[in-house]
Amino acid sequence: IVHDFRNILTSIIGQAEILQMETENERIRSELQAIIESGERGATIVSHLLALAKKVEQTKSQRLAPQHQAVLERLIGLVRFQLPPQIRLRHVIEEHLPAVELNVVEMEQILLNLVSNAAHAIEGDGEIDLYIRTEQGADGQSYLTIRVRDTGKGIPEDQLNQVTRPFWTSREKEGGTGLGLTMVQRIVKRHHGQLDIASSLGKGTTVTIKIPATVQADDNWPTFGAPALHAETHTMKPARILLVDDAEEVLRIHQALISRMGHAVTPATDGKKALDLLRSSKAPFNLVVTDYRMPELDGLGLLEEIRRSMPNLPVIMITAYGEDERLKKARELDAMLLNKPVNFHNLEQAIQQALTPIRSAQKP
Repeated sequence: IVHDFRNILTSIIGQAEILQMETENERIRSELQAIIESGERGATIVSHLLALAKKVEQTKSQRLAPQHQAVLERLIGLVRFQLPPQIRLRHVIEEHLPAVELNVVEMEQILLNLVSNAAHAIEGDGEIDLYIRTEQGADGQSYLTIRVRDTGKGIPEDQLNQVTRPFWTSREKEGGTGLGLTMVQRIVKRHHGQLDIASSLGKGTTVTIKIPATVQADDNWPTFGAPALHAETHTMKPARILLVDDAEEVLRIHQALISRMGHAVTPATDGKKALDLLRSSKAPFNLVVTDYRMPELDGLGLLEEIRRSMPNLPVIMITAYGEDERLKKARELDAMLLNKPVNFHNLEQAIQQALTPIRSAQKP
């Protein structure tokens, strides 16, 4: 499922980047950039779900300062868009919020899940209040506080200690997954924060999250993806690249992106065909870019065959999976690993690194 979903995101991001390079209309380019950034946020959410399923703590987020009103307003606008018309969302964002170890995707996940849960608790008309402010703890520590209050039906007292358990849901018939608050709690714990839920039957629920402030503020809110792409001439030395992927749509998009970098691309739909091309080609390839999971001969099998006869040929392996023992072996065989979905900027950087200096393939 992860492989298929990341292939879909690859298609969405890649096609948007191709269209972005084909137009100079700034409005269209801006809208395409929004699609690209949404796709990349989706990829990060998949990574969060994988970490949750494997119970693996993720690496610490880059510090950022969420005092930028425009970014928070955009996230809240996304939240508001998903609410039914009979539910009113009111929000207050305090100015000069403290810097915290929290990134944009994590903030988005917190807001989406808390407001979504609040909305599902409301039957008919109702209100949701969202506050983001600075509060001082009893220990003198400053906290970024996120508080969501709803006028819903409330949570029974005997269920309050269950709502953050993985896969527990009171909305199973309505399609609830039981992962929303679990993800929120994991984010909060990762940043040494606090999560408190207070509820009264028939009156509503208030969820309060407190994330400790970092020592030093950071004026830059990281954004997703590289800057919007323009049709331009790239200075990288042209190379002959063998591109391997069994997903034809992904193969087509990656071929289009790499071709725009100025390289000559030969596609192959599986490892065996790629190996045949490597052995039969009159002109040597300078680089192989291959998918990891494929039928017949997968990416690791192809890499092993390449290392037997062409030990100096650079190989980039693109994977939709997290690190495992087989991927560790790929690293040991000197392959560069990239996670799907790969955008133009990251792919270009990886190819440039692999081709510096260009090492020509040796025919077997």
